[in-house]
Amino acid sequence: RSSMLRFITVSRVGSAALACAALAANGLAAVQYNSSREVEQNVSHTVRPTAAFEQQAKYVAMEMGVPDVTIRIASGFSAFSCPTRRENVIALPRFLMAHSEMDLIDYEVFVMGLPDWEQQHHFRELMLPTKNQVIFTVAHEAAHLAHHHHFTRVAVVNAGLLVYWQIWRRLAVKALHPAAKLGCFSFLGGVYALGVVLSNWAMEFAADKAACLQLRELVPGIFQGAKDSLEQRLEMRRFVHSVHGEQRTGIRADGEEVLFSKGYLSHPPLHMRIAYIDKLLAAASE
Repeated sequence: RSSMLRFITVSRVGSAALACAALAANGLAAVQYNSSREVEQNVSHTVRPTAAFEQQAKYVAMEMGVPDVTIRIASGFSAFSCPTRRENVIALPRFLMAHSEMDLIDYEVFVMGLPDWEQQHHFRELMLPTKNQVIFTVAHEAAHLAHHHHFTRVAVVNAGLLVYWQIWRRLAVKALHPAAKLGCFSFLGGVYALGVVLSNWAMEFAADKAACLQLRELVPGIFQGAKDSLEQRLEMRRFVHSVHGEQRTGIRADGEEVLFSKGYLSHPPLHMRIAYIDKLLAAASE
């Protein structure tokens, strides 16, 4: 009998280990597949960064611990990074390479749809980046790659699903009222979703911290570059809201996205990130 119990125990442990290994393998493949699709769908296939810009961006990524990376141009306004099957990719919006307003001449036509010249001029002024803003953006995305945040997201989702499934199995056989079961499932689902969101937020704060602290000696103005980058995004959003309104853009008057929007699932509010940069700067100055 004891031999049979040991066999059953070992079988259960082995099955759980195999299930975890299968989930990990599937998660890794899913990240690489989805990242490859994201790159194909969200980068420009006609515009490439200049050789000088790409070399500088690669140097920043190398300082962040990512020696092998490809720099691409994002088709939209947001930067992102992806570990694809063949390479690590950092995609940057084209306005980060702008040196003058003439470099942004087609943004208001193809992206913003601003017919008024004053609106076009003001928007191009908002978009012009500083060197430290560009460095912070590259470093932030490189930090995601260096700390394997894309795989961490998948691990958190899969681990949460496993826990939720185990609890569901145990509750399903309990002699509870159906309404009580529904309430338990809803509560656990909310806790799971909140955990995933907070985990994503923690990784964004971690990337901000890594970008600032690892480059503070190499780039003395990196903290200001981080604040300028985030505040620039706020100003651009406020401007978009002033032109198109909240209903069309999903952006409030203060520059933040409306509550429960897609952006909140992966990134904390910009005001929180700016306050966090101030906190890091205060700690670094002591």
